Amino acid sequence: MNKYMICLLLPLLVWGCFKDDGNYDYADGIEIDVQGIEEKYNLIAFQDKLEITPTVHAVRPEDRCEYLWLIYPKNNLYKSAIDTISREKDLDWSVNVKPGDYIVEFIATDCDRLNFFKRCTTQLTASTTYTEGFYILKETADGNTELDLYSPNRDIALSNLLTNVHGKAFTGRPDNLGLFFCFNFINEENGEQEMVQTLNVITEDNAYILRTTDLATIRDYSSMFYEKLDDKPYALRNSSISAMSTLGEVYLSSRGASFSMGNRFGWPASIADYPEMGGSPFGFFESYAALFGVGIFQYFDSNTGTFCSLNSMLGAFDLTPFPEGRNIPHSLIHYGPAGMDGQSGTLRHYALFQDKDNASKHYLYKFLYNSRAGNRAEILELPEASLFNRADRIVLSKSVDNFYYFVTDNRLYRYWVDQDLEEELNLTGVPATEQIVLLKERYYYETMGAPAAFNYLVVGTYDGEDYHLYFYNTVGGAPAGAPVKMTSGKGKPVDVQYMTPSFANLRGYNSRAMTEQYNEY
Repeated sequence: MNKYMICLLLPLLVWGCFKDDGNYDYADGIEIDVQGIEEKYNLIAFQDKLEITPTVHAVRPEDRCEYLWLIYPKNNLYKSAIDTISREKDLDWSVNVKPGDYIVEFIATDCDRLNFFKRCTTQLTASTTYTEGFYILKETADGNTELDLYSPNRDIALSNLLTNVHGKAFTGRPDNLGLFFCFNFINEENGEQEMVQTLNVITEDNAYILRTTDLATIRDYSSMFYEKLDDKPYALRNSSISAMSTLGEVYLSSRGASFSMGNRFGWPASIADYPEMGGSPFGFFESYAALFGVGIFQYFDSNTGTFCSLNSMLGAFDLTPFPEGRNIPHSLIHYGPAGMDGQSGTLRHYALFQDKDNASKHYLYKFLYNSRAGNRAEILELPEASLFNRADRIVLSKSVDNFYYFVTDNRLYRYWVDQDLEEELNLTGVPATEQIVLLKERYYYETMGAPAAFNYLVVGTYDGEDYHLYFYNTVGGAPAGAPVKMTSGKGKPVDVQYMTPSFANLRGYNSRAMTEQYNEY
């Protein structure tokens, strides 16, 4: 394919027939009109063909026009050249591009008057079988780790992917499923650098980074580090600035945290000045720090009972500025960001602790950061009669600030933090015979500033043999009516994550918003 440098073609890159008339020298209206190009196409890379037969109407005969089809990555113009894929009016092109989002542009030009042309664009999402959908991490009947894939947009439901791809399930109980939007690594098969999207599977004693195009293992515990570690893996966390930095991912374990260096994890958070430090399963990138181009990772050191932060860009390591956040004698059971209070400009982190001596007693720590009014911490002991004290599953809501979803006695509730108020939420369509074992918020912003493409409360149940996942739309954070999507399979669900090729194009607000929901262990 011919290459055109972007700097030469940027003046031509205008979005869509419906937004651009193509010719800016018209004296008597549109001279070339193009119909028959859809707004978006979703196809399988290296398998499908992009076939478009546009209808071209011109004042001059249509055969006096020349045609050009171009393709370039969406939102990545500064990285890639533009490819010419056809010079015929009717496009019949094999989708031979790596998975991702692309812009396909059609230009019809009057041969006699070259300043008369019509330009149209459409979006192409190129995927593979494995690059789009909801991945379900599950425990098999014999206590091992498997993955299912549910892609409602493509009417795909696949079971036991690890067995299909690797010949067997991963050994050990599943713990956590994460993802990297853009993982930078050296492909040891060809020695070339690649940036790919990955699924990160954590079992009770191992960690795997799987490329989403084919689910091949890029790294496992034996090849993930520069030197051998003696620890228990907890999670792999994605930074909202990872697309712009090789230090955008973190490995969280019983020994603390390690940031990615190049294509392996090599910068430990438990640095020499703090040799006594360890880690816990709870940690997250502070997404609002991404507004300033830095990735600040917050986590809890279970050895010292202290909250810590590590700046992946500047190398600054700090203990919490709150005296209340040090030497805590309780067991942490949840820690996460609670968003920004828009009126006061207060950034909030919430942590839920269980009393080590009394399992029915819980404490909610609220860490409030404010550059103008100063930082403060509030500690609330939950009332003894609170149902929240006996919660089996907990989710700190990201879409609506200041409440927790929780499950007690197989019923769904929410706890309003500021009002210290509990209320039951109705779950239509979940049989009483199914035990709720999974609770997650999953949402996706396709375009910056636009409403979420979807925003689901996902409830997973297990009856001893099969799982069921129920996807609810919410209104004000409460499930709205019956589930809008459902899927089921064998095994016990442990986690669910949404993957799409569009994640490769995340920047700024979209990346920050998407990262927030994956901060829970």
